[in-house]
Amino acid sequence: MLGSLEVVIDGEVVPINAPKQRAVLAALLLHANQLVRTPRLIEHLWGSEAPKDAYNAVQTHITRLRRALGSSDLIRTVEGGYLIHTDGVDLQRFRELVGRARTASGQDALSLLRKATALWRGPLLPDLRDRSALDEELDKIESELLNAAESKVDLELRANRHVEVVAELRALTTSYPLRESLWEKLMLALFRSGRQAEALEAFRMATRVLNAELGVAPGQALRQLHIDILSGQIERQEAVTQAESIAIPRQLPAGAGNFTGRREVVDALLSALKADVGRCPVAVISGSPGVGKTAVAVHVAQRLASTFSSGQLHVDLHGYSSAEPPTAEQIMARFLRALGAAPEEIPAQLEGQREVLRAHLVGRRVLFLLDNAASVEQVRRVLPEVPGCCVLVTSRERLVGVVSGGLETVIRLGALEKPEAVELLGTLLRAESADSESVNDLAELCGRLPLALCIAGANILAEGVALDEYVRRLRGGDRLSILAISGDEQAEVASAFMLSYSSLGDELQSALSLLSVVPGRDFGAEVATACLGSRMPAVVPLLDRLVSANLLEAPYPGRYQFHDLIRLFSEQCLRSNVDIQERRDVELRVYGFYLLGAVRAGKMVSPEKGEHSLPGKFSSLSSVDLRSVGEASEWVTRELGNLVAVVDSARSVQLPEVCWLIPSVLRGYLYKKHRVVEWLHMCSVGLDGARRQGDQESEAAMFQGLGTALWAEGKFDAAVENLAAAVTMWAAASNQAGLQSSLMNLAIVYWDIGDLVRAAEAMEQSAALFDRSVPDPAVAPALVNLAMIYSDSGRLLDSVELYREAFEVCRLFKISWGEANVLSNWGYCSWRLGQLGLSCQLLEQARQRYVELDLGIYQILHLLGNVNVDMGLFGEADKCFKMGLSDCRDIGERKVEQDYLWGLGYLRQRMGELDEAIVWYTDALELARSLGSRSTEAGALLDMATVHAELGRPAVGLRLARQAVRVSAEGGFLTTQGSALTAFAVCCLAVGRAGSAVAFGRKALAVHRETGHRPGEARTLRVIGQALFVAGDRAGALEHWERAVEMFAEMGMPEADGVRELLGQAR
Repeated sequence: MLGSLEVVIDGEVVPINAPKQRAVLAALLLHANQLVRTPRLIEHLWGSEAPKDAYNAVQTHITRLRRALGSSDLIRTVEGGYLIHTDGVDLQRFRELVGRARTASGQDALSLLRKATALWRGPLLPDLRDRSALDEELDKIESELLNAAESKVDLELRANRHVEVVAELRALTTSYPLRESLWEKLMLALFRSGRQAEALEAFRMATRVLNAELGVAPGQALRQLHIDILSGQIERQEAVTQAESIAIPRQLPAGAGNFTGRREVVDALLSALKADVGRCPVAVISGSPGVGKTAVAVHVAQRLASTFSSGQLHVDLHGYSSAEPPTAEQIMARFLRALGAAPEEIPAQLEGQREVLRAHLVGRRVLFLLDNAASVEQVRRVLPEVPGCCVLVTSRERLVGVVSGGLETVIRLGALEKPEAVELLGTLLRAESADSESVNDLAELCGRLPLALCIAGANILAEGVALDEYVRRLRGGDRLSILAISGDEQAEVASAFMLSYSSLGDELQSALSLLSVVPGRDFGAEVATACLGSRMPAVVPLLDRLVSANLLEAPYPGRYQFHDLIRLFSEQCLRSNVDIQERRDVELRVYGFYLLGAVRAGKMVSPEKGEHSLPGKFSSLSSVDLRSVGEASEWVTRELGNLVAVVDSARSVQLPEVCWLIPSVLRGYLYKKHRVVEWLHMCSVGLDGARRQGDQESEAAMFQGLGTALWAEGKFDAAVENLAAAVTMWAAASNQAGLQSSLMNLAIVYWDIGDLVRAAEAMEQSAALFDRSVPDPAVAPALVNLAMIYSDSGRLLDSVELYREAFEVCRLFKISWGEANVLSNWGYCSWRLGQLGLSCQLLEQARQRYVELDLGIYQILHLLGNVNVDMGLFGEADKCFKMGLSDCRDIGERKVEQDYLWGLGYLRQRMGELDEAIVWYTDALELARSLGSRSTEAGALLDMATVHAELGRPAVGLRLARQAVRVSAEGGFLTTQGSALTAFAVCCLAVGRAGSAVAFGRKALAVHRETGHRPGEARTLRVIGQALFVAGDRAGALEHWERAVEMFAEMGMPEADGVRELLGQAR
């Protein structure tokens, strides 16, 4: 690894020639005896351009590597990735020798470092085609190698081995010409070897390189050595004295050996701090307690050590600590001593210290790590501001304005991403076979906070407890107490939080505690105002102050959130510092805010759903101000996750009615936005709460909500069961509004599963409960749904009248979404009646409303597509179908997806692409059958039958047409039944049974004329004409074709041209 990648087994070099295999092996060896997860290997191999089968490709490379290495045990497959088990990596040996050298002295240390540096064979892994994914790790290793080489050279010089190290130093300065400390050592070695001219030439070379590459002169230490050589002063000093006079402080703490992730942050910091040698760049890392600010800072500083080769200084400012923070004067004096200033050089006053520090830093590149700062002022007082240096600051505060003009780079650290947290745990636990689910659970229970993850890992290893057992403890116990290492205050999550909490004033402490009452992921200023009450009217500045202290997060403007563990800590503070009655008052204000907001939004989005009576305790509470349907819908969309959390936790705060009231008042929104997952969950929680309270009407409402949501998800049997229970309970309670609504929902489910008889019965019962002489917004959905059932039953004209009546109700009561729904269904009915112009007009109006109201345009595009097909606008139809299908698949709306599959088959059939039509029809049929959608099943069958007939497979067509007739008859889909009979006639004609074709065609014609399905009537006339012509009845054929042409022309359908051709040929 410390050079070109080379594998030696039993003294023989084993060739690994394939580039990808070499890359995989390098990645594994860099983390020998540690789990390397497959996603990381994929990133190493392909970066952001991984192929679809990347996981399989990695597995293939691993298999071939095992074969090349001659051992299946060397590379092990573990949960989530791979591990190479070996202690024979030169990098491992190097680190072991360097570690031993640190504790050795004199000749022993030198001997160990000679062995360590001898392992360095040249540039690291130059034979890998793409090292970019490994750059960070290789830079760190290279820094370790350079530091070890410098330490060895220092010991060689102290042992007066000047001649022996000259060649090595020349090689090092050639490879690393910007590292001034190497030039100093080369000059000293040359001078001590009696080669003064070469030593002076080395200085000139260093000067040229630094000026050309960085635009700076050599640093003070290098210049002073040059002067000493010229003046002869160095001749009167011992070698060891000279070596020690060049002070290069290396004060960085040891980095975390398990440092994981943060690649974007690290790259941004490296870029910011290396960017401009003409100034002193400053970067500030802020974040909540335990988020890993110091670990990131140390990691970045170590990566920069070779760039800032004149030294690295570190100081803990104790901004958040039980220890007393050092004064600026103490810090400056510490810096000066580390940089080699004599005691008598260091002034007592800060301003004087600044001048001396600037003098010592001129021409030098030094990195300053100011850890754990409390304020901007604390940092400013010790800021060096000398060009060529850099400053890295960590703080729990969001420090802005450290540099005048705000030119510093400010980066806020959040919790680790999930893969990073899992990887860190894998490293900490050395969990080769750790159950991935348990690791994931542990990561989330620790809030993906590095401090908590490290504590959890240490506890698991120290106690020898099983991973799943530790997860169980965290779930069931006091997480903050468990996430602590006994006897180590710095290894306690709660103690870390307390330091930040204690630094707040009373008002902020109180606010942080009270805000922990707010459930859900995030929240806005409105609910914070309700939570904190009138005592704290200026809420936003207060929230921003908590964000600045990194005790709250602001994921995006106007929204705030807790880290999970900080929320737990704040809840503990609430229980300790706030009495029960005040907590109850706060809970009522918060939960009341969400309930009243849901009531207002639900009423605006679905005014037809009627009023809901609320307990008096909520009547005087504040909530959100909503001015329009759009605002109401947006508010629910934004707050839906929080509303679910409110429902989940309402019983625990003794407000059980909230858990069924919220899903009740939002059912219109949840249906229109197809938020089925949230709907089912809230209704399940609400049903349990209503049962516990013995509230039968609320129980009925939850059964109705569950049934409707299950229908929307395509689970029809369960939907019928729940809705039937709701009907029974509403009837027993003599609640007419509930009974009307649940009967209507039950009818829709029956209709969807193809039982039109029961659907019509239930819907007519629902409609009969309304007094239609009195305007009532609740009647609109009943009329619309009854019209839809009538439409499928073949009563198209009756449907139109119901749509007209429903539209007037919606317009009267300003039910915008209802208008859109009526227009779309009315447009569909007009299409089936052959009124294509009116259908287009209605559907375009509906489309505009769907867009304006953000109702999901996928609900209407398939209707527009079908009309466009019949008008011969195939390109427009294709756009509608493909856009709608994509939207359906994006949101998982399978009920509507079947209509798009069917429509695309219809389009391809009309375009003459028959084989492709079969594919789409087959997909539609399979989906319809899986959903139990009998109407779509019949439609797909009859269209497939005609395609098979056209393809010369009439026997298959007859079989499919027979199924279509049966399914449509069983379901009572009279309009579809007419089309199925027409399809049967087509197939009969294709097998040469002209008489049967005429007979079935006349049956179809009667059905089409009964239902008013004019396109079906015209197509049937065409088929009967063809059958009569084959049978020798030319006059009868011409009569039918002439009527078909007349009808197609009246409807504006291009199919008239095809019939005209038949007429022309017959005449």
